[in-house]
Amino acid sequence: MIIAMIAFSIFFLSGTPIKYFIAVILASLSGLFVISITSAYRMKRLMAYMNPWSDPRGVGFHIIQSLIAVGSGGLLGLGLGGSKQKFFYLPQNYTDFIFAIFCEEMGLMGALGIILLFFLFIARGIRIARNAPDPFSMLLCGGIVSWIGLQAILNMSVVVGILPTTGIPLPFISYGGTSLISTLFCVGLLLNISRFRIAQNTAR
Repeated sequence: MIIAMIAFSIFFLSGTPIKYFIAVILASLSGLFVISITSAYRMKRLMAYMNPWSDPRGVGFHIIQSLIAVGSGGLLGLGLGGSKQKFFYLPQNYTDFIFAIFCEEMGLMGALGIILLFFLFIARGIRIARNAPDPFSMLLCGGIVSWIGLQAILNMSVVVGILPTTGIPLPFISYGGTSLISTLFCVGLLLNISRFRIAQNTAR
């Protein structure tokens, strides 16, 4: 899903007509439906998404514990390190569902702060892409920004129950060396393109 959305973003930035996007989306929906109904674990995830309380100790356990963690934080949270859900209640609390623990400890204000930081990252990345010195650099910036931004949106949407569970980590925050290294590598590419543009403007 992430790869498809990155590809869509790059095609859009390169000037692909909207009608092609519509055709691909319509074709993909039918394939997605077939894949969902022919896979037992995907159907369980969809059922848990629709009504997690139908199986609170089974497939619905994950999202229910996540919502409890988010709701327990209130406005200001329980304090850094004060989470209770991370103690054998919420599975994957340090990877896919780290945002739920953050909401529990830092509250709504902390969650809004994280969202604002991702928004600033996306805005800055778009600015770098617009000022890129060549089309390749522009598309590279657009792909990196769409990857990190969309992955963050998907992760946070899953944590609060807007989307079904996908198993996608939160960039920069979730535990995992490979994810962090690849993300920071791409941030380095963004900074390099930005520096090249600044140096070019200075030379002029």
